Amino acid sequence: MKRSFTIMVTGLMVVLLMALFSAAASGAGNVSVAVVNIDKVINESLAGQGANRVLLQLIKEKQDELNKVADNINTLQKEIETQDTPEKQQQLTQLVNEYQQKVDEANSQI
Repeated sequence: MKRSFTIMVTGLMVVLLMALFSAAASGAGNVSVAVVNIDKVINESLAGQGANRVLLQLIKEKQDELNKVADNINTLQKEIETQDTPEKQQQLTQLVNEYQQKVDEANSQI
């Protein structure tokens, strides 16, 4: 019983493969391949240049925003070196979490 099932499945697979190969062979004359140079499209088309400018502006804005938070973190770390209090540690933790959220947000938007 198991052997006949295996033979039947094998036969079905052979028939399907033959049909697939014959269909591919008959349509082989209509196959064409195209290659698009995305860099060239972005750099030479008006739409690509505009989209690139918008993307670069978004990246600059996000980087400036992240730099401000990083500066706040550095300032707070220097303050903690001179006077380490639980409040300052909590502030630092919050700033680091905020920074990580902004990085994740920026990465998802870009």
